[in-house]
This record gives sequence, C-alpha cells and structure tokens, in this order.
Amino acid sequence: MSLVESPSPFQLPDELLAPLHRLRGLIHRYVMLQGLVVASLFAIVSFWIFGWCDYLPIKLGANESPRVARGIMLAIFILGFLHFFARMGLMKRWVHWPESSLSLLIERRFPSLESSLSTAVLGASKKIPKSEDPELDRLNWSMLAGSRDFAVSRMGEIQVERVLDWSPLRWQTTCLAILSVASLLGIFMQPAWTSHWAKRFFALSDEPWPRKVRLLVEGIEMDIPSFSGETDRQRYLRKFVDREATIAKGRGGVLRVVADREAPRVPEYCSVYYRSEDGTGGRANLRRLATGTKEWEPFVLEGPPLESVEQDIQFSVAAEDLKLPRHSIRLVESPIITSLALQVEYPSYLQRTTKGAYLPEKLEYRNGQRIPQGTGVVLVAKTNKPLQRVDYVIANGSEADAKRTVSTIEITGDTIELPIMQVNTPNHNTAIELRLWDSDGLCADRILQYSIAVVEDETPRVDLILNGIGTAVTPNATIPFVSQIRDDHGTRSTWLEMVLNESAPLRVDTAMNAEGKIEAKLELEQLAASRQLPIAINTTLSMTMAADDHFDLGDLKHVGRASPIQLAIVKPDDLSLLLEKRELAMRARLEQVIGEMTQMRELTRKIGEPEPTPGTDEKQPVANENEAATKENGTQTKSQTENEESRIRLRQLRTQQSSMQASKSEGELRGIAREIRQISMELVNNKIDSKDKRERLESKVQLPIQVVVEGPYSILQKDLKEMEVTALKEQPSREQVLRVLNTTDDILVKLNEILKNMIELQDFNEVLDMVRDLIDDQEKLLDATKKEQKKQVIDLFPSK
Repeated sequence: MSLVESPSPFQLPDELLAPLHRLRGLIHRYVMLQGLVVASLFAIVSFWIFGWCDYLPIKLGANESPRVARGIMLAIFILGFLHFFARMGLMKRWVHWPESSLSLLIERRFPSLESSLSTAVLGASKKIPKSEDPELDRLNWSMLAGSRDFAVSRMGEIQVERVLDWSPLRWQTTCLAILSVASLLGIFMQPAWTSHWAKRFFALSDEPWPRKVRLLVEGIEMDIPSFSGETDRQRYLRKFVDREATIAKGRGGVLRVVADREAPRVPEYCSVYYRSEDGTGGRANLRRLATGTKEWEPFVLEGPPLESVEQDIQFSVAAEDLKLPRHSIRLVESPIITSLALQVEYPSYLQRTTKGAYLPEKLEYRNGQRIPQGTGVVLVAKTNKPLQRVDYVIANGSEADAKRTVSTIEITGDTIELPIMQVNTPNHNTAIELRLWDSDGLCADRILQYSIAVVEDETPRVDLILNGIGTAVTPNATIPFVSQIRDDHGTRSTWLEMVLNESAPLRVDTAMNAEGKIEAKLELEQLAASRQLPIAINTTLSMTMAADDHFDLGDLKHVGRASPIQLAIVKPDDLSLLLEKRELAMRARLEQVIGEMTQMRELTRKIGEPEPTPGTDEKQPVANENEAATKENGTQTKSQTENEESRIRLRQLRTQQSSMQASKSEGELRGIAREIRQISMELVNNKIDSKDKRERLESKVQLPIQVVVEGPYSILQKDLKEMEVTALKEQPSREQVLRVLNTTDDILVKLNEILKNMIELQDFNEVLDMVRDLIDDQEKLLDATKKEQKKQVIDLFPSK
C-alpha cells in the first residue's frame, strides 16, 4: 500500500482556535515583559557597579579612571541593555508559534485532553496521508472527528494562563522593584555623588572626584657639579612638563612634592609607586620637611629609585585618598664634548727658527697638551647636543691657591669657542674647567677638566768632548774637540769660551753643521803668539762651548754652556812622566787579564774531565728481610738521583763562569787598547818628540791587542756558547773542550808576547829615567863646581 498526501476535509472549530490564539498572545507579552525587566535590572546594576568601580579606587588612593575606561563602561551599559532586551524580548517575540506546538504545550500542562487537541490540530492541517483503500480513509476521518469532538468537550475546563510559569517573571519584577527603590534611596541620600557619577558616566566628563588632600609634583632637584675649590652645594630644579621630566642618564636627584595646606587635610606622609622600563617596580615613602610656606607643605624623596637612574621610570604619588596621574622620567644623554681642538698662534721667536714656519693652526687636543711658551690659544669644542651656556674657570699655575672666578658665556648651537691664554712666562700650566648646560636647561653630570702645559723654551744643550788629549797639556799643544749642540727650536750662534786662571773670558766664534755638530782644533801656540791668552807653564786653562737660541720674550735670554774642562799647562817632561804612569797601569791590567784567562782555562779543563759513574757499594750488607731491602734500594736510588743533579748543576755553573770570564776579559782588553791609543794620540797632540815610543805603543801593544780581540777571542766566545748549550743537556764532548783549551792557549801566548813588549818598554822607560837622573846629577855637579870655583877665587883675595 502506498500513501499520498491530500488536503484535510475539515477545519478546527473556534472553541479550539481561541485558546491557541490566546496562549500565543500570552507568550508574546511574557517574553517582552521579561526582556524589559532583565534589561532594566542589568542597567541599574551596571550603573551602580560601574560607579563604585570608578569611585572605590579613588578611596584607595588610585587615579581617576580615564575617559576611555568610562567610555567602555558606557558602551557595555548600552550594549548590555540592548542585548538583554533583544535576546530575551524582541527575538522571542518574533518567534512563530504554530498551533501544533501550542497544542502540545496545553496537553503537557493538562493531560486530561489525552492528545485529542494535538490530533485535531494535525487533522486540520492542509495535507494528510492518504491510502489507496477508500474504506480505510473513511475510518481515518471518523477517528479524527472523534478526537476533535473530545477536545471541544474538554476545552471548557482548560485555563490557558496556567500553561505558562509566571514565577521567574515575578521574581525578576520583584528584584527590579527592590533595586529601583534602593536606587531612589541612594539618589536621595547622595545626590551630589550620583550627579557627579552620572556626568562622568553618561557625559564622559573628566571632572575629578573630590579629595581630602591636594598634592603637586614640583620637579626633580639635581646637584650642580662644583668647580675645584668650591665648597657651597648648589642645586637646580627639573620641572615636569605635561607630567614628564628629563634627566641625564646615570644621574640621581631628589623628587619634590608639595601638599596644599588649605585643603581639608594635610597628609602625614606621601608614597611613590614606580616602575622602570624593564618592569621592576616598588614603593618608596617621601620624607616630610619642616620647612615650607603658608600654602605648601614640602615632601622629598632621596635615594632609590632616583639614586642613579639608568632606565626610564614611570611613577605616581599617593597620599590618603589622592593618587596623582602617572608621571614619567625620561632619560637623555648628558651634554658632553665630543671633539676638542686648540686654535694656536705661535710666538715670534718660533718664526725665526731653522725648522720651518710656525703658522697658526688647529691642533686636536690630547690629554696634557703641551704648547710652546708665549703661544695664544683658543679652545674650540664640539658637543653632542645644542647648548644654552657654558660656565668655566681658567687658572694657571700662579693662581693655583688663589680664589677662582667662575665666568659664563652664552652658547647657541653645539660649538664652543673659548679664548684661554697667551702665556709669556714659563711653568704656568693652565687648567680649564667647563660646566655645560644644554638647550633644555639640563646641566652636565660632571665638570670637564682639561690641562694645557706651557712648554718652556729650553736652553740649548751643549756637550764638549776632547778628542785625543788629556787634562794635562803642553804650551804648544793642539787640542782637538767635538761639540754637539741641541735645541728644541734651533740655535742662533755658538762660540768657545776660554779662561786662563782668573783672566777675562776669551770668546772664539765657531760654526756648526746642519746636525748641530762642531769638530775643530785649538792651537795653544797660536793663541799665545797672538797674545789673546798668555799661555805659560803651571797655568790652568778652562774652556767650554756656549750657544744661544732665538728666544726673545722679555729680557731673559737662553744661553747654554757645556761643562767646563780644566786643562793644566805642564812641561813636556812632566807630561811624559804622567803618560808613563798610565802605561804602567795598563801593564798591570793586562797582567790581571792574563791571570783571569789562566783561571778560566783551568776551569774549562775540569769541565772536560770524565764524570764518575754512579754505582752501588759492593760491601753493603744484604738484608734478609724484604721490607729492609726495599727501603735500602729506595734510599740508594734517591742518593744517585741527587748526585746526578749535583753534577749537572756543577757542569752548568762551570760553563757559565767560563763564558762570563771570557766576556769580561774581552772588555778589559778593549779598554786597554783604547787607553794605549789615547796615550799615543796625546803624544802627537802635545807635540812631544817620541816617534819610537809611539810606534812601539801602536805596533807592539795596541794593534796586537785588537788582533787578539777580533780574531781568537771571537772564536773562543762562539765555542764557549756552544759548550754552554751542550752542558744543559749532557757532558760536553772532549773535542769541544779541546777546541776551547787550544784557543785559550793561543790567546795566552799572544797576550804574554804583548806583556813582554810592554815590560821591555817599561825597562826602556827606566833607562830613560836613569838618563834623566844622570843629567840632573850632572847639572847639580856643574852648579856645585861653579860655586866651588867661585869660592876659591874669592878666597885668593885677603879679607879686610
């Protein structure tokens, strides 16, 4: 059997439609009233809750909520009211309630209908199932008609109002009534508060809530760095502009807050709640000061977080029921000098030097800058930010203990030009101290200190050395000399000053080369012949080299002189005797060198001797017990190790001593050769007729010593160094030791030959001394003979 849909053959009677339409109207009115009640409850509750949320933080010392926060509250108020009214009222009001749903609601509340109402409503629908059997359709229609009639008979007992549950709406209405009455009481008791909140809420007014205290943040008080010698402490105030103040990074300050004494109350203390840029925060209490004015009571905060500020800080000041809006401390760079230069103009005496022109120039400043004496200086500095003014103190060395005067110059931009000095006297080093103020009124965190050393023009430095001449000379000697003259800015003239005994100084102008060196000879015979100096035996000649420069500041002139050299004028024979004594001293030194070299040879020979082989004593008794044997073996091994280390140290010490002795002897020989050369040159320069003596000194003493030093001695030094390196690791080989011994023997043979020549020379000198003695004795004998002859002649005549 197949089923099809066909229109219903009958309609519902009014007895059934009227209750359904009435129930639909009750539902619409119910949801609309419920939506309005719930929306009103939300509006009243949110109004007072938002009000207390805005006001209660004020009582706890918080700030007024911003307009944005109150705008959000108002938006929540409006949107919440519309939401509840729309969701619980309007949206349910426009919901379509079909007769089938309404009939089910009635049947659920009144079971006595026994589903007849819903069956009748279903039968009155436009389409119903239809079968192919007409008899079956008639049976269906008869059953539907029976259900309809049964529903009509029972409908008179039905009360549609009882279908809905009115208790939620009654509770909601009751709550609304209670809240409305409470609100009216609150408005009546606190009309000012309600009015103030209504303005702040509905009109978004920024009028603050009334407070008991009144505070004002004056600013941050900061120290002004003091110049040297200042004892008074100075401060300046960084005020907040639009609740923001700038200070230098790393600086500290004192926060100043004042309370209005005309307010209802003056707080006992104030607190600061702060938070730095990295998120760290805390609380600090301000200290109340006893000083103040009639209108304001001061509070200050010293120490953290304003002790040394390294990050931006935001803070609020609170006292009792007042908390000021958030203030900010922003860090900026302290004004500093990024580049410093000196504009210099050199004095006139530098313009005449031989080192080139000293034109005005700009020098980059360096710590401890040095400038020539008499230079004019202007300090030129660049800063990292625009400046407002610069405080400065300039003091030179003569004003170190005097009271310093602080001067100020106005600055526009980031460039400072400060005239400093033009010093004409030496030793007046200048100290400059600067205190910078930037264009925002921020002072530098420290005093910038600079120093400029005034370099005194040096007196020429003069050295005088006699070349090939001693301190005793003959009257006709030639005096070779070498002089080196140095000056920081060049010399003007040089001359030789000579004084014979206590006579007036004699000046002889000299000329120097480009390097400031003078090489010349002084002929005493010519000076005596020209009668410039009366050179004579047993007189003293003092000579020195002098030079001056171009310095012309004031009346002071710079003249430099070498250390004076005293020359004794002696007889040629006396000078020869002095030179012979010096020869004798050189022979003694050579003998000492030979003795030291002999000792070194013996020490080297010991290095080549074979070292004893360490072993154990065969006569040592063997212990029977294992413990005693082990202990004895350990002691023996330790003793052998110590002996081996001792032999190594002794070997190294001997090689080092040999090398040091060879170096010392070489230096002695070079000194002997130089002294012999000096003696030979003095014979020449003093014009002493001793050609044979000079040839013997040069050919048999000086030249052989030089040959030994430059030949065998260099080989000996090399072999000793190799043996010293070998001794650090092992016993030097016999070949190494033999090479050193052979070289040493060669040197000793040659030194003995030189010594023999010097001894022969000394014997020759003794012969000369004997000859001189014979001549002196002969002269004395002649004088005595003459006296005796004269006496005999006088005795021939009788006395009266």
